[in-house]
Parts: sequence; structure tokens; C-alpha cells
Amino acid sequence: MPFAIACLAVSYLFPRFGIASDSSLRVREPGNTQDVALLRIALVRSGSVRQAAIIAGPGARLTDSLDSFLGKGPAEWTFTSEDGQIAVRAASGKLLIKGPAIRVEPGANDDPLALRINSAKPAVHYRGSLDIGPSFANSGNRGSIVSVYNVAPLETYLRGVVASEMAATVPAEALRAQAIASRTFALKARSRYTAKGFDLTDDIDCQAYGGVEAETPSTDAAIRYTRSQVLTRNSELIWADFYDDCGGVTAPGDDANDFPPSVLDAPDKGGSDYCELGAHHRWEAHLRGPEILARLQPTERAQLGHVRDLRTAATDSSGRIRSLEIVGTDGKRMLKGPVFRSILGYTRIMSTLFTVKRIGDEFLISGRGYGHGHGMCQCGAIGMAGEPFRKTCAEILEHYFPGSKIVRLGDIPIGRR
Repeated sequence: MPFAIACLAVSYLFPRFGIASDSSLRVREPGNTQDVALLRIALVRSGSVRQAAIIAGPGARLTDSLDSFLGKGPAEWTFTSEDGQIAVRAASGKLLIKGPAIRVEPGANDDPLALRINSAKPAVHYRGSLDIGPSFANSGNRGSIVSVYNVAPLETYLRGVVASEMAATVPAEALRAQAIASRTFALKARSRYTAKGFDLTDDIDCQAYGGVEAETPSTDAAIRYTRSQVLTRNSELIWADFYDDCGGVTAPGDDANDFPPSVLDAPDKGGSDYCELGAHHRWEAHLRGPEILARLQPTERAQLGHVRDLRTAATDSSGRIRSLEIVGTDGKRMLKGPVFRSILGYTRIMSTLFTVKRIGDEFLISGRGYGHGHGMCQCGAIGMAGEPFRKTCAEILEHYFPGSKIVRLGDIPIGRR
């Protein structure tokens, strides 16, 4: 069965554990009248998890996809996939139940649930519920792989995100800008994975999400201060992208109509870049022809022969490389800038904002910034919030997303899939 179809099948067969309809994504948190989105975050997607253990506190409930009660905490339960079903065992090893999908809900005090993967220690704690189901990521191992999902309200999810994406010690206005951007991004991006049975992942392809261990008082305060605030343009949520360092100018996106546009990351009257103090604001990499060849496919290596030159073929309005030409003794090969960066390594070629200079048998790559460069520069936001600029979170977001508005979720529809 194709992957997308298989995941959709899980949602239809077990609707309680699938992605909810748009109307049911608005729930109320205890003691609060503000409606919030309920998100389903994939914690395990690599197809390599053969066992998951959950340590639950008093009052926690173990249930199946039909909400049938199976057990309560305090307890430790171990989950494995056997013949397409989830087998649940007690700490003693005794088999308790087998079912298509299992959920563990926290007790009355909403104590976080501890999740341990493949017997690894320490466990990571998550607020909200944890769902366990068979993985369809690798059909050859379908009988032995499990997937784990954290189901939590938006504001709860953000507590593990903002602290994972920005240092807790930076100025408060930068953290507030990050909180608004992360909240907006989460709601905008949740439609990406609908066919796969979840809303978001816990990795940087969405946003880094570290659970309870990542939470800090300062980032929690930023989330509370900006509660329910999101960025919109033309009454719709925007793609509130962010990354580490723009190198002094943000990227324009894929085309001229892509929002937000490229902006210089410096005061209007001139001066140093807001992100000047970023750890990767300027960087260099030294490459040799054989190393470049080694990262290409065998057929590409055969077509090129030995690398003679590396040339910039096209750049965007910010100076980032859109395409790069590899000139070999036997032929030429054109690569897109992001592809070149990916095959050489994101921590080696930190951005596509670079120049190439041949020195002897080496190529000197001189670059600026770290990340894709589109949207909010996190180092720039920190610089803007600090001395001598002391910008507010609203001013920071207006700089990186010109023409956008900060509104509260109750004032706009979250959006349909």
C-alpha cells in the first residue's frame, strides 16, 4: 500500500487518533476561555524505533482507539509493533493488550508523560497525551516499527519549541518575536503532513521541539505575553519562516512574488548589521575537487571526470547562489545552490550567500550567515532587541515581514486543510 494511502487509512480506521477536522481543532484549555488549536506532533518518524516505553504518573489512563479503558497509572508501559498491531506490556513483561493504536493520557494533575525510546536513557517528558501506532514508513519492517505522537494544545507545544529555537538568555522582545513567529508557523504548516496522519514534526523541517526538558521561565513568559498572537497578511496567516543568521540581507524567496521580500538587516541610516555578532555571520570553507566529486552520484562523477573549476551561474537579488556550475575535464554539471549546500553539509556550507575563489588546487568558499535566509533572522532579532536599538517584538516582526499584522487567533479563522 502506498505510504500516503496507508497513513490515511489509519486516520479513517482510528479517527480518534487521526488528524481531527478543522472544527474539532478548537478546544478549550482548563481554566481558560480562549480557544486554541490541538496539535498532533510526530516524535518518531525515522522508522528505527522498535520499542517505546512510557512512564506515567498517578491517574494516567491507558486507552485504545475507541477510548476503551485499559489501565491506569502510576505505571510503566512498553509498546512494540507486532503484525501491524501495538502490543502493550507491563514493566514485568506481561502482555496486557494488543490493538491497532494506543493512547496514554495524563492524570488529573496533567503530569508530563516520560517517553523512553529503544531503552535509551534519559527519558524525555511531554505534556498532553502520547499516541502509539504501527509505522508505515518502511513496509519491509512494518511488523516491528512503532510511531509515537504527542497530542497537545498549541500554547503547550510552544513551550517546548521557543526554548529549543532561541536561547533563553536573549532579550525578552526577541523571545516574544520568536513566540509569535513559531505560533504562526505551526498553524500555517500543519497542513503539510495531513496525508501522513499528523500535523507537525519535532525536527527542524518544522520547528525543533524538545518537550518539557527544553522549557525555561523566560521563554514561557514570552509565550504567555504573546498568547494567541499570530502574523497575518491580507487576513491570512503568513509563512513565518526563521533561521539563524541572514548574513546582512534576507533571502527573497523562490520568486518575486514570494513573501516576505528581501530586506537589508541594518538600520535605515546605515551601520553594522543587526546580526553582526552572530557566531556564523562570516565563515569560510576550503574544498578540493576530489571532495566535491565524492559527494556526487557515481553517474555524475563519470560525466565530469576531474573537477577543474567551480563557477557561480546565477544569484538572486540578495546575492545568494541560485545555481553553481561544476566544470570537469570531461563535462559540466549544474547544481542549485541549496542542493550544493545539502550534499557538502549544512554545517560546512552554512548558507548559499557565498563567493567562490580558486586558490591553487583548492576552492575558497567565503560565506555569510547560517540557514536558508528567508523570513526572520534570529541573530538579527536578538540584535534589534538589545542595545542600542531596543526594538519591540512588533518592530522586529515588521522589519522581517513588512506589511504583516499581529492579530489574535479569535479574530481570524485558523484555516481549513
